[in-house]
Amino acid sequence: MKADELEWVRKQLAKLLGIKRYPDEPWGTLLTNCGDLINTADTPQMLLEEVETSARLAHENHELGLRKGLARRQGLPRERSGGGKKAPARLGKHEVERSRIFSECLARQAATFSGVKDFRVKYLDDELLSSQQARELLASPVAAHWPRMSFEVVGMSIVKHAYQVVENMSDERGPYSLVEVSLPSSKVASIRDRRPLAPGPWEIPDKPESATKNREQERELKPWKVLPFPGADGYTHRVLVRPQSVLGKLHDEVSRLIQRYPWEEAQATWFVLTGETPWVAPLTWQFRATGAGADYWNYGFITLKIEPWVPADLVQQVYSDVQRRLRGGHRARPVEAKSLELLRFVNREVGLANLAALPLKERRRLAPKLVAVWDQQNPTETYGSNTWRFWRDLHRVRRSVVSPAYQTHYDRE
Repeated sequence: MKADELEWVRKQLAKLLGIKRYPDEPWGTLLTNCGDLINTADTPQMLLEEVETSARLAHENHELGLRKGLARRQGLPRERSGGGKKAPARLGKHEVERSRIFSECLARQAATFSGVKDFRVKYLDDELLSSQQARELLASPVAAHWPRMSFEVVGMSIVKHAYQVVENMSDERGPYSLVEVSLPSSKVASIRDRRPLAPGPWEIPDKPESATKNREQERELKPWKVLPFPGADGYTHRVLVRPQSVLGKLHDEVSRLIQRYPWEEAQATWFVLTGETPWVAPLTWQFRATGAGADYWNYGFITLKIEPWVPADLVQQVYSDVQRRLRGGHRARPVEAKSLELLRFVNREVGLANLAALPLKERRRLAPKLVAVWDQQNPTETYGSNTWRFWRDLHRVRRSVVSPAYQTHYDRE
């Protein structure tokens, strides 16, 4: 297809999306992913109809990437992705009430746990903190660096202490923030804060041991520990802390709690500091996708964690909702037997990865040969001279079976 025809398709896509111009990055992705259709389409209008869905997904993923980059640069909340555990909105009043009561019973029991009691006595003066006090403590670079003994030596409160931060400092070891701590003696102590990340809604995903495992969040970034907590914006925030610091000891206590109780780590942090009851959702879901690129293969899976008492019909409704959202609002439909056989045929004759890597001229020379062999083996499902229809059908089934595109951006529930 000629350059001016492709430009017409690009302009039409922009109109469909309500934007001035379809961006360069998703346009390049679209050209790569839909190369077989672009090279064989009879008319620009035909191509537009075939690539519209892929173009929308490519644009949405591009916009999501821009928002995440802006969040990292400006310290804004990151968008939630399909990687985190989520409680579905479809839970009814009975399911919510039953799980709330269960959660309240667990919290009452956990409050008597020796580790929780000891931490509150030693570090919080045996008092529960307000939300504001808790977030001030979690954001404090002093609590992230100093152990309890340092506070005791200078006679300073762990919960109520004053400090100022001078940023953009540097020495022979590199950049740091200078933390000036106001002591009761009217003197000032200083800390050189070299943490690579400030407290905020950032993430450090781990590396799963296999392609079938979910990605979790790393709990340390040596020599720092990673302590998560609920941000005021509704997202999970994280802070880097020294292992022996006040917040490092909080990290240790949280580690014991999440082994004993079915809580998320951020919930456990908040419970220790504020006493707020962590809700144990009776049903949560998680999604992960992995693959080697859209022209080769992509694999995704949904993990549901369900308490045995949850009604089966509710589980079915939740799964249907999640599936449709991952597919950009489209329901999953069975792939026709003919389409599956076409995919098997091309993979056997050429190999999908090999086909994607072929230059345009080679593809055009190869197409009539593949069609001829297919027609001979499948006399009731022939293509004849219509190589465009052959490429179109192959593209559709390849995108459905081998290289599906998943929509992993969701609104907050």
